[in-house]
Amino acid sequence: MSKTKFIIFGQSRSGSTLLLELIRSHPDITCENEIFNHLKLFPRFKLLSNAISLFPMPYLKYRVRKSDASIYGFKLLFFQVQNPEKLLSQLHRNNWKFVHIHRDNIWQVVLSNIIAMETNHWHSYSENESAPKSIKIKPGRLLKALEIRTNWKIEENKLIEPYDHISINYEKDLKNSNNWQTTADKIFDFLGIESHPVTSTIKPTYQKPYSELIENYHELTELVKNCEYAYLIND
Repeated sequence: MSKTKFIIFGQSRSGSTLLLELIRSHPDITCENEIFNHLKLFPRFKLLSNAISLFPMPYLKYRVRKSDASIYGFKLLFFQVQNPEKLLSQLHRNNWKFVHIHRDNIWQVVLSNIIAMETNHWHSYSENESAPKSIKIKPGRLLKALEIRTNWKIEENKLIEPYDHISINYEKDLKNSNNWQTTADKIFDFLGIESHPVTSTIKPTYQKPYSELIENYHELTELVKNCEYAYLIND
């Protein structure tokens, strides 16, 4: 019996880890994390990691065969393989299903990513975790990150658009925990299985607002309000 296969496709800091946890609540599903993450994929064997990034399908078929579940999925950030357009086409030809996770507020994505990179604090699983240290962000770094993430959003939408997929929006479908079950049920239906109660141990990543975590937050907001990315700022 052939397995149902799917990917969670999108950018980092867009709610993909939360979505992955919710989907994993279903007993019929195995959903792996970022199996093409270069930092975790055979870190001592750089040539092997590069080969897998360039030719991902053999490795992916191995991961599918290794899973005992009837439904297998994994999370793919589109920059983790050297030719994501080719990989999506190959997955489509092999009857994979696509779940596109995306977030409207690129401003929030960029701030979250920079703080995580600087503090090495990526996710919280307890409300009692100590808050990360405050940081100062160089204006040039922020503007460059906004440019990159905006282009990434355009690129990821272009990559996924040709294929039938289910779209999950962080702000509408995941930000409020009251929507988690409905969101998961849409995906379960898309995968052809019955509903199952879902839960997640993930807490808001930062207990403090960005205005307290970022020393020059006011300077950065004024900068963005007066440039081409002003539309990203929600007063």
